[in-house]
Amino acid sequence: MHLKIILLIPYPMNKLLFIYKFLTKKHDSQKINWSFVFPFIGVVFGSIIISLTVAIMEGMEHSIFYKLEQLSYPARLVNVLPENVNDIKSVVSEENINKSLKEKVVISSEIDFRVVNMVGLEDYEKFTNKVLKSHIIDFAKIKSSNNIYLGKNLASRLNLSAGDSAYISNSKSINIFTGIPSTIQVVIAGIFDINLIDYNQNYIYSSYNLINKLIQPESYDILLNKELDHISISLIKKINNKISYYKWNDDYKSFISAMKLEKIIYSLIGFLIILIAAFTLMSMMSLSVMKKIPQLGILMSIGIKKHQIKYIFLFQSIITGVLGSILGIIISQSIIFYDKKYQLIKMIFDDQMFFDFPLILTDMNILLIFLFSLIILIFSGLYPAIKASNINLIQSIGYKK
Repeated sequence: MHLKIILLIPYPMNKLLFIYKFLTKKHDSQKINWSFVFPFIGVVFGSIIISLTVAIMEGMEHSIFYKLEQLSYPARLVNVLPENVNDIKSVVSEENINKSLKEKVVISSEIDFRVVNMVGLEDYEKFTNKVLKSHIIDFAKIKSSNNIYLGKNLASRLNLSAGDSAYISNSKSINIFTGIPSTIQVVIAGIFDINLIDYNQNYIYSSYNLINKLIQPESYDILLNKELDHISISLIKKINNKISYYKWNDDYKSFISAMKLEKIIYSLIGFLIILIAAFTLMSMMSLSVMKKIPQLGILMSIGIKKHQIKYIFLFQSIITGVLGSILGIIISQSIIFYDKKYQLIKMIFDDQMFFDFPLILTDMNILLIFLFSLIILIFSGLYPAIKASNINLIQSIGYKK
């Protein structure tokens, strides 16, 4: 039956299929071709691990940087003196300028205290309505000018709710009569949950006037609603060469680098599994070549070329790489699909905000994973393929297993 099918296939494919059938013919006791199964399973698991690792890291990056971009202005000027403001307004339109001040302060309640970053904004009301409003989990209508917003984790540690009072102090504002830091009583206008643990436990937001009353700084920052061109930056530098210009993501360069390094490290685990699968395939195929020396001798004696034998062994490694990678990627995509539908990862890591993000696997990532697996498996099949094609015909006739 096999011979009839092979004869219907155009040359030279019929000859290659004949060689493949001849070499892969099993004994009755051998139901499974283990030289294919073990590497295949390794490639599948390796592809799944790499795909999910990349999807998790891509989703995490997308979620975190989207939130950080929301909480940040496109650019800012640092070390601006009060006398510089009018000159800066001649370069940058006034509607794009917002005074800001960020300072370490101590916030305390009746049960505990914590050192946090206090951010005072000139357009405080606009910021809270535009950015924080969608993340507010507890709110109180407060008319006081001393109201602040703080994160969920910080509020929990200090046992504070919306409408409660707290105290803020700073070491730079020392009372000249008592010698102790000046303290301001504030009211909690709202509690936010941004799903970024650093902001939830280390940041409070207030009006610029409130933080200015506490610290009275010599210089402050100006937040810009859009990035500046090189000419504008040069003009501002001429106003005061101590003024520094930063884009919003300049503050997170080390964080970005750390996330990229983490992605590489975790992906290497999956690549290592595929490499192990590749070495397993190479070892098993080499062993298979040794076992099939008599069959290889027979094929050569009936006129089969060495390069045709080599193609058969390469074909097996290609099939392992292609099928294993495709199955691994399909399983990964299924996990990503059901996670999007049922939030599987959030169920597994319940109450861990670190895992509250989508899984994202781009087409480019899929292509790179597939190509890497395929290339590694092809190279792993080269050695046994070359070894098989170099079998000596005369030695193979008298070879005993």
